[in-house]
Amino acid sequence: MKRDVNSWAQRFHDIAARFERAREDWRSERDRRIRQWRAAWIERFTKVQKSKREWINFAEIAEWCSEENGIVASEIAREAAYRKLQSDLLEGDFDKNGRSQILYLHPLSQKVRMTRDWLTRLLELKDADQTTINSQYLAHCWMPRDFFERWLAKHRMPARPQRFEPPAPQSAKKARAGAKPKWDYEEMELFVFREMNRRGDFSDYGNAEKGWQSMNDLYVLIKGHFERLTDGKSPPDSTLKDHVPPMVRKWREQRKIDGN
Repeated sequence: MKRDVNSWAQRFHDIAARFERAREDWRSERDRRIRQWRAAWIERFTKVQKSKREWINFAEIAEWCSEENGIVASEIAREAAYRKLQSDLLEGDFDKNGRSQILYLHPLSQKVRMTRDWLTRLLELKDADQTTINSQYLAHCWMPRDFFERWLAKHRMPARPQRFEPPAPQSAKKARAGAKPKWDYEEMELFVFREMNRRGDFSDYGNAEKGWQSMNDLYVLIKGHFERLTDGKSPPDSTLKDHVPPMVRKWREQRKIDGN
């Protein structure tokens, strides 16, 4: 009888162990898919910003500063640029209404925003060194263009450097008569995710502000974005109602997976 009890206990233990291994495998596969999705999204975002220049990357700012005063890049100037960006972030220069406007886009991190509190905690770590802070954190930060222009003015740097200007628009080919316009839905999703990351979910009371309280407010922002891209043309409401809610749901599901 005692042997039977021990046998059942061992079988129960083996089954529990198999369940635990299966759960760990599922978590590993889920984490891998999240990293792949995030890396692909960051790659698309970076590619778009090379032409739109609505968001400016800290690493590119530091690189530009290192090349500004000579043919050979100066590491001293690069480090100085990172120090200025770090100091200004800690002083709250990149906050708006108490909320950081700096995106943090690292494929191995679930965080989407760099804040003063988080950067302060990173700097307080015993093994924190400036090289790691620069390469793994600041280099993956992005600021809105209007904040970049304020930053240039604060440090008396050249206004609107050519490097950060969007390329001159090429004349678009006329669409066929009677043909429906084909909207760039990848660009639309990038814009939706960017605004949701920056502003937070409009359904959360804590994020609500004028112009950011409902799906209709998001539609207005999308229309304005496409009008700037296409000489005044924007998707009709029917198109937005068909395509945008699934994008918002996708963003919310991703945030749940990320645990935010």
